[in-house]
Amino acid sequence: MLPVKTVLTCLLAGLLISPPASAEPALWHLWQSKLSGRLMCAQTSPGEGWIRLRGPFRDAGCRKAAA
Repeated sequence: MLPVKTVLTCLLAGLLISPPASAEPALWHLWQSKLSGRLMCAQTSPGEGWIRLRGPFRDAGCRKAAA
């Protein structure tokens, strides 16, 4: 078993050399049903029966356009 000091040193070294995470929230798109024409705002495709109509947007209501 490795000494605690060695394990902590390795963990600290790994954290120092790893790049910082910079995740952003997924963008929203307005989708339209091919069958009924219904509109839906979602971050991912609702399925095969939908086409992406407009987007991307920053909010779940598909009102604020993404820059």
